[in-house]
Amino acid sequence: MYQYNIDITYNDNDSYQAAFLSLFNLIEYDNLLILQTIDELFDTMKDNMEWMALLKEITGKHLLSYEVDPGLGIPILLSYDYLDLFHIAIQQYHLDKSFSLVPLQAQLERK
Repeated sequence: MYQYNIDITYNDNDSYQAAFLSLFNLIEYDNLLILQTIDELFDTMKDNMEWMALLKEITGKHLLSYEVDPGLGIPILLSYDYLDLFHIAIQQYHLDKSFSLVPLQAQLERK
């Protein structure tokens, strides 16, 4: 299960990897558990038009594909460039459905 209640910071690859694993409550990488959790995250977002628009935009920008699958946006948002901002937005959304995607959208424009 995704760890909404923790705060993360990172400034290099090692601290990013530690932050990433902590969000999945893992000590070592577990692909199956991470994919299952990504599916759960997508299920919480799929009915929200703002999240879906962002997922489609980020997928379209980063993947060369004729079909834009919004589900592929979450792994991109879990990358080094976006994880800190994604985590703050998904924390807020999980707590009370109020959130801002503005910082994520600004980061996306810079990439």
